[in-house]
Amino acid sequence: MPLMTPMVQAAIALLALPKLEVAALLRDRLATNPWLVEQPELPFPSPVPIVCELIVTKGLSGYTVCLYDQGLPTIGVKVLTVEDRASKAACRLHNEAVWLVKGLACRRKLLQMVAETVVQLQAEFLEQGRAGLKPLTLRQVAEQIKLHPSTVSRVTANKTLFIEQGSRGEM
Repeated sequence: MPLMTPMVQAAIALLALPKLEVAALLRDRLATNPWLVEQPELPFPSPVPIVCELIVTKGLSGYTVCLYDQGLPTIGVKVLTVEDRASKAACRLHNEAVWLVKGLACRRKLLQMVAETVVQLQAEFLEQGRAGLKPLTLRQVAEQIKLHPSTVSRVTANKTLFIEQGSRGEM
């Protein structure tokens, strides 16, 4: 079994959480970890419900999946100075901050991969509605993107996507 690095542990812990819980966790960490810094949020032009994690839009070449981070604080990590390196507590908090940011990046990447695969496999549903809906298992999605089904399960649990036509669906 591969070694569970802190980044992998952080990403796995973040995967199962719905967006609003991730936002609460980030706000808590921003308040308690001096090495995390909130960065300005870029506005998204669409009136999408805040709980949605992904937006599916139809373009000329098919459907596109975009991550919707509105409502999540955008965080970065402050630079660890030479003086701070002498403190074990400062180094520990700095490392936690680094792994949290890396875990969030991994979460975003996995969400994007799984959502794109689901949209690709369910394109007929997006075009035709219920009539085009096909049975789809976690295993099928996992095989398509070479992940374990339990990872796909974590990625899809408690996640909502917004479809351009205005409907909202759970992954």
